[in-house]
Amino acid sequence: ALLLSLPAIAEVEIDTGDETRILRADPHGSDVVIAEADRRTRWRLVERTGSVPAELLADRTVEEPDRWRVAVAVPVHPDGRPAALPSSVPQVVHAPTPTDERTDLPVLVVGSFPLDSARRRVVPGRLTDMLADEVAAAYAAIVTDLAAAGPAVLDLVPGPLPVSELDATLLRSITSVLADERFVPVASSGRTDRSNLLAPREVVLVEGLRAAANPVAVARFVVGLADPRWWRTEPLRRLGATVV
Repeated sequence: ALLLSLPAIAEVEIDTGDETRILRADPHGSDVVIAEADRRTRWRLVERTGSVPAELLADRTVEEPDRWRVAVAVPVHPDGRPAALPSSVPQVVHAPTPTDERTDLPVLVVGSFPLDSARRRVVPGRLTDMLADEVAAAYAAIVTDLAAAGPAVLDLVPGPLPVSELDATLLRSITSVLADERFVPVASSGRTDRSNLLAPREVVLVEGLRAAANPVAVARFVVGLADPRWWRTEPLRRLGATVV
């Protein structure tokens, strides 16, 4: 995670006493490949940066950078489907090094969040809320990008229960943005241009149609019916889909 959290670092050498490990980050378009010996993990990475509004720094008692950065990264299979986070990546928010802020999100989250004096906990406030919204925008960009590989992208829909205060803030922002992001194909078209994509909030799932011989045939009678391959009730319901 270090090479993804700190983009200025291209290579890290880790001396464990018994062996020396060398990890290298190689950019490939919108992906970053982390290589160690003969092992390679491809990550889809979306970054957002900007200037911190002065009013958001007014209540801070310590000096904060005047530029912000957030990044969301997820490992991907060769065909573009999202993969599970490696066990070596701690499920905490990075700022940019690991904090004590637990998260249940299935991605790596990095942000220039304001930290307490111990540099371990994120300080709640307007700056943190703004950065959470920027994380949500980056998260949505990854989801819409990976949706081209099929419904496996629904694995990235956050779960219903946060595991920390910051995780709850991120969950609210991400869920709100994803609910209005068009990435779910409609049932009546194999095309994937935006005119044939639904936002989850527009999706209608009709449970009784699962057993139908050709559920697509009734799509013209059910506005918002999603492609049958995308009929995954729980993640779509969490994003506002209607299930009847």
